[in-house]
Amino acid sequence: MTVAKALQQSAARLAEVGVDTPGLDARLLLAWVLKAWREDLAREPERELSAREQTIFNKALALRAERRPLPYITGEQWFYGRPFKINRAVLIPRPETEMLVTAALEKCADNPAPRLADIGTGSGCLAVTLAAERPDARIWATDLSRDALNVARKNAVRHGVAGRLTLLAGDLLAPLPPDARLDVIVSNPPYV
Repeated sequence: MTVAKALQQSAARLAEVGVDTPGLDARLLLAWVLKAWREDLAREPERELSAREQTIFNKALALRAERRPLPYITGEQWFYGRPFKINRAVLIPRPETEMLVTAALEKCADNPAPRLADIGTGSGCLAVTLAAERPDARIWATDLSRDALNVARKNAVRHGVAGRLTLLAGDLLAPLPPDARLDVIVSNPPYV
């Protein structure tokens, strides 16, 4: 099956089951399977998919047809220009959450060594992004879920900030050191 045929058939299948953006979702899934940018698909419409690629694509397509969110299928979500590992242990970072990063960066712009905390870190997208944007910052991130903290740890390592980010298991501010003086606290709890 060619790239063009795979896209045509998969978009039709997703449209049939009522997926809101069937063409886009088909392109994103196929690009993920082929380890390419979605724009690359248009350059090689006659490229033949291998049997393995077809199998992986069909499985991913079936999950999307069942309404599984794309990041839970691909295991990745972009946030503030960076890819983040995502799995069922964490919520998917939303684009509007990027405003928290911008606000936190503005708040500590004049501080040469800001101290920040991310409460309920989940994937670590806030803490990791703040650490990447402010190499001089000291950052703590808390979460009740050890599985979520493992995802955050992987993202911190992936983006080279693990040495400046302390991940702590516990509820809200409780796991922070008692003498922690913070310049900024960020949090994006679910459903708020």
